[in-house]
Amino acid sequence: MTAKKTLTTHETNCTRGFRKPAKLALRAGRLTWAVAGAVSLALFGLVVAQLDASSLAAAFDGISLTLVGVGVALFMVESLFGAFRTHLIAGWRGGFLTAMRVTAWHGVWLIALPMRLGEVAWVVAMQRAYGWNVATATACAVMQRLLDLAVVAACLLVTLPATLGLHEDRPFAFFALAGAVCLLALIGLMTLPIWLRLAAGILLRTGRPRGRRRLMRHLHQARRWLEDVRQRRVMLRCIVPTVLIWTAVIAAYWSLCQAAGLDLAVAELGFATAGSNLVAALPVQSVGGIGLLEAGFTGLVAWLGAPAGTAALVALAVRFALIAEAGLFWLIVTVASPIANRIEIEPKVL
Repeated sequence: MTAKKTLTTHETNCTRGFRKPAKLALRAGRLTWAVAGAVSLALFGLVVAQLDASSLAAAFDGISLTLVGVGVALFMVESLFGAFRTHLIAGWRGGFLTAMRVTAWHGVWLIALPMRLGEVAWVVAMQRAYGWNVATATACAVMQRLLDLAVVAACLLVTLPATLGLHEDRPFAFFALAGAVCLLALIGLMTLPIWLRLAAGILLRTGRPRGRRRLMRHLHQARRWLEDVRQRRVMLRCIVPTVLIWTAVIAAYWSLCQAAGLDLAVAELGFATAGSNLVAALPVQSVGGIGLLEAGFTGLVAWLGAPAGTAALVALAVRFALIAEAGLFWLIVTVASPIANRIEIEPKVL
């Protein structure tokens, strides 16, 4: 009975931690929601405007629901790889289901909250799930996002030459600019500790005494965790699951493109997928990134010469698949948690 009570208490604490980000939505303020909603609505409206109203019904009727379902399934595979990466970084603590729970709530809040507050929710979820302090959870979230950025930038950089070869009529300046941005991003990631030390030095000189002490404590905690990560070579081990995450994303985009009848070369698909996700990562205030991802994908694919209406249709299919996957993955994890807990408890009770 003691084991059951302890596990139930841990489950309750985790659930409270995962639901706590709902307070972020209430504290965001009406102005924040209004601005984010207006930006998302405006960008989403621009994407929808690319569709031909006269043939809109026929376009939706022509979409293959089977391939859309495959796209949703591939996005769920991406979430599984993301949970595995979190589980690996956590040192295999808490069980894989805990990592899945963190990933599921992160996906839901990332879509539902404005100003990318879903990332803050991710930090809170990891705090409660693994008993980490805020500095450790923040360092873990930042490290995973930097890994994503590095892989996406590398993907864009790799696909640039082939895409340029397929579109020699396009301005070379655009490809050169995209390549330069990717190189700068990768260099910035490799020199990140230097920039963090510089930023910390500035904050320590300009902040108040109490704030400086708090900052020093957080920096010390984050540094200790990063040192442990370095000793366990976690960063190197995370490269493979990160590559698998974005391979699943590109495969999902391919399935959705095929569902809408958009045929892209492999290089074009990688270029459009990586480019649109980099656009979605821009610090633009929107609700769950809605409108930003769609506008980036539609603009890039249309720039490559594909029909803007078809590109917009694929972008809408991607948004639908992302929302459906977040809801389904959260539902599966929520249903699986009590079952897994009972299986784990029964031997101890007997």
